[in-house]
Amino acid sequence: METLAKRLDLPGALSVTAGFRSSSSLDQRRERRVALVPDPRAPRRLRRRPGRLLVIEHMSKAPLMPLGFLRRGAVFSANALAILTISAVSSMIFLLTIYLQTIQGYSALSAGLAFLPTALIFLSVGGYLSARLVTRFGAKPVLLVA
Repeated sequence: METLAKRLDLPGALSVTAGFRSSSSLDQRRERRVALVPDPRAPRRLRRRPGRLLVIEHMSKAPLMPLGFLRRGAVFSANALAILTISAVSSMIFLLTIYLQTIQGYSALSAGLAFLPTALIFLSVGGYLSARLVTRFGAKPVLLVA
């Protein structure tokens, strides 16, 4: 039991859990409101959470996310590129969903189903074929073609 206590970063785990819980509760409160009145405190609270987690992880003896790995240029670049890509794709899906519903007249279900073929292609290529292609041809040629 003592080895688990040494490896578990309890403050970091609680910080992440509290952050996710409070951001989801903010979303739920926002959905319940009749008028869309923005909460002026929400952006400040959301900005503080990552900072708290970084401080907790930096001071921990056994962090959930060792920050030293970000010092490597390739790892930092890959993570930054992944964040930008996920942000762009998420924004695109959000805007296309609004476009399909408001301009094209799709129902919410139809708009969601319109993305199903794309999601299945990404799932099959990203989850199954990419590993086989990288094993066969190497990472560089696969990334150049993708």
